[in-house]
Amino acid sequence: MAKRIRQRVMFAGEQLWVSGNTQQELFDQFLNIVQKSGMVGEPEPANHRTPSFEKCARQWFSIYKLPKLRHNTAYNYQRDMENHVLPVFGKRPIGDIKPSDIQEFLNSKQDKAHSTVKHFWLILHGVFSMAKWDGIIQRDPTEDVRYFTMSKKKTKREALSAEDAQDIIRNLPRLSPEDGLLLSLFIFSGMRRSEVLGLRWEDIDFREGILHVRRAVTFRNNQPVVGETKSAAGLRMIPLDPRLRQALLERRQIGGYVIGGENPISEKTFQRTWQRINRNIDLHGATAHIFRHTYITLAAPHIDIKTLQSIAGHADISTTMNRYAHGQAEKIASAGKELEGMFGL
Repeated sequence: MAKRIRQRVMFAGEQLWVSGNTQQELFDQFLNIVQKSGMVGEPEPANHRTPSFEKCARQWFSIYKLPKLRHNTAYNYQRDMENHVLPVFGKRPIGDIKPSDIQEFLNSKQDKAHSTVKHFWLILHGVFSMAKWDGIIQRDPTEDVRYFTMSKKKTKREALSAEDAQDIIRNLPRLSPEDGLLLSLFIFSGMRRSEVLGLRWEDIDFREGILHVRRAVTFRNNQPVVGETKSAAGLRMIPLDPRLRQALLERRQIGGYVIGGENPISEKTFQRTWQRINRNIDLHGATAHIFRHTYITLAAPHIDIKTLQSIAGHADISTTMNRYAHGQAEKIASAGKELEGMFGL
């Protein structure tokens, strides 16, 4: 028979003795003494120890993100949180979520681009960090990103071929004037969706042949939110293509938004419009962003890189160089021949 253990412990400045056959029995006896003292209450059930992840996530978003983000960036955060993160973690007590739960969530998103999955992780990390700072949890389960594996998939944004783009342009007359104008703005301007929806009639200089990009429209709970462009470089001028000019003149108004009238359209209205366009003509799989990518790609061989950067609204010229200046090496090589006689030798 095992020898009974007797051990002295200190509690609240007093010396106590506990005894048992195992260390676990000693601990249980000591815990019973502590609870009977009234100084420490009964442990709460696990689901009451910490607030829900959703409650913490909404607090984090409203305090740490919403005040400092541009509208379109805030929209992206809210969209990813509502559509991907909260459906998995929302109702769970934040203190019960473990690193393995997070890895399982990341594993379920392997079909998405690495940058997208990393954004999900950034949301989780922000929420858990705030909860730790506020003393809600003791340890942030996202603390060491080195231990997490994420999708290696890269976002592939293929531009349309010139032939597919020409096919879409030839079929524009099959659309209603309103739908044709929306699609023409995407095809012939290279603007982002938010910029197209934020375009007002007073932004169009028909005399000089220029579009002024001055604002962006994003969505919050389906409703349009008028805000700033993606970056300071987004405030820019774009050459007015003759075909787009004609489409605009046919629908010209004194004021208001080019798409929507007095107010910008809602997110659902845009989605329904895009679906209708896609039913009436073949878009060859193009999205609004692919039309932007196509415009800049096809323009790249015809204009210098700095002008292309300005038209595209890229804050960093490396973005323009890396994505669109595919023929730059050939141009530099041919320039070498032109410079042979620059010193007159």
